Amino acid sequence: MKPVSVNTHLRRIRAALNFAVDNGMRTESAPKIKLIKTGSALPRIIETNDLEKILATARDKKQEMFRIIQFALFTGARRNEIITARYEHIHDGSIIIYGKGNKERLIPLVDQVFEIIGKRDIGKIFSYAHTSTVSNYYREITRAAGVQSRFHDLRHTAATQMLTVGIPLEVVQKILGHKEIRTTQIYSQVVQDRLKIEMEKLKY
Repeated sequence: MKPVSVNTHLRRIRAALNFAVDNGMRTESAPKIKLIKTGSALPRIIETNDLEKILATARDKKQEMFRIIQFALFTGARRNEIITARYEHIHDGSIIIYGKGNKERLIPLVDQVFEIIGKRDIGKIFSYAHTSTVSNYYREITRAAGVQSRFHDLRHTAATQMLTVGIPLEVVQKILGHKEIRTTQIYSQVVQDRLKIEMEKLKY
């Protein structure tokens, strides 16, 4: 297995052990689990042309995924955060998202999001119950669109776009639910790299 795959399994084991401690299933504290060092690769973002292909394919093949993908792009929310989102969590134009460790964060919703999700008083915003369903359908859509992408790339793309349009780093940190500002700063590097590539097109 690749180190990245090993780390995925180690994170799940760590989460399970922490869950056991938090819920009284284990009396001892959870052992520390060290991940394999893999370096600090920059987040993968979806370029505009590929994103248009993904959205067009989702619109044709699975309307619910089309809604989910758009919601992810406007909020930077994770899969589980999206499928657990409810209409009653929306107040005064913002939605309360329950992230890792059931921690709450408030995300403002632009008008276009309400066009996507509609306005109701109660109930789940999206019909899917499992994150695996979202991942599997997304994989089908990207393959049909001829694009290589994971669902989590939508979160990376959303964060990068937020910074590109001038949303302050501290605001993006809060929207994404990052504990540390340095995690969000990774996206600043992506923006700088993109700007450098664009500036290299400048000719006289």
